[in-house]
Order: sequence, then C-alpha cells, then structure tokens
Amino acid sequence: MKLKNFNEASYLLIGDLTSINAVAAYAKRVGAAKTKVIIDTPDSINAAMVKQHWPSHFEVIDSSTGTDALDKALINAVNSLNTKPQVFMGVEASVNKRLLKRLTQELNIPKSNISASPYWKQGVNANQLMLLKKLGAA
Repeated sequence: MKLKNFNEASYLLIGDLTSINAVAAYAKRVGAAKTKVIIDTPDSINAAMVKQHWPSHFEVIDSSTGTDALDKALINAVNSLNTKPQVFMGVEASVNKRLLKRLTQELNIPKSNISASPYWKQGVNANQLMLLKKLGAA
C-alpha cells in the first residue's frame, strides 16, 4: 500500500534495506522537519553503511541486537510527535504484522493513518508472497 496523503502534520516512515529508496523518496516529499524515519537493518555492517550514505535524520536500527530496538524506536518516534502521524511501513511480513499491532493497539494510531505493506517474507519468493497477499495471509 502506498502513502497517498502528503499534507499531514507529521509522518512516521519505517523501512528496511528493501524499501529504503521508497522511504527516502517519501521523506523528501513531506520534508524532514515533520518526519521521523526509522530504517531497520540486519546487522551492524549494514547499519554503518546506511548511516554513511543516507540522511543523518534517519534513525538506523541494528536488528541483530533483538527486535526490541525497533519497537522502542517506534514507540519513541510516535511519542515525540505532537499529532497522530501518517505511517508508511515497508518491511518484512512478520515485522509488518508486529508493528501494525503495536501501532493500532498500543499507540492508538487509526488504521486509516497507516499504509503498510510487507515488502518481503522470510523463506518466501516474490510470487509466493504476492499470492499470500491476495489470500490475506501475508
């Protein structure tokens, strides 16, 4: 699902290495001043490369330290914004499901504010993921 509303007061953009280009394009379009960006990386080497080559306002998470780092960054980002943000997530399917639940149930972000799409799924190729999405199982 694509982010379509570009006139809101705040945005939270969450991605990983597969969606970093989309996240960066959205961040540029809405402006850094009203945007929190979180990029999830699989290890410290990739985290260092993202920090070196992407804007300094991107918060880069090294997931090899555990899933709580990304969840904490999400909570901190939402709590630091003055309004309920428009959210874009382009991450792995299980991460998408976990963060979507946290956003809606714990942080009370309305589903109408969230554009979330699993960009990939561990152990599944692109064709299989497309089929799972159509079946509502991704």
